[in-house]
Amino acid sequence: MSISELFPLYVVISLVLFVFFIVFLYIQLSIKAKKDSVGGCCIKQDKNKSKDK
Repeated sequence: MSISELFPLYVVISLVLFVFFIVFLYIQLSIKAKKDSVGGCCIKQDKNKSKDK
């Protein structure tokens, strides 16, 4: 097998790894966002509004 025959295989493997990495990062960030925003954003906004009054 020459390099030209294996090149599509390298491309497919690279794309699969890239997509897996992107999905993994998305899942991690969404989990972190859910943990940080347990009653988070709205309460902070309400505190800011009450200070303004």
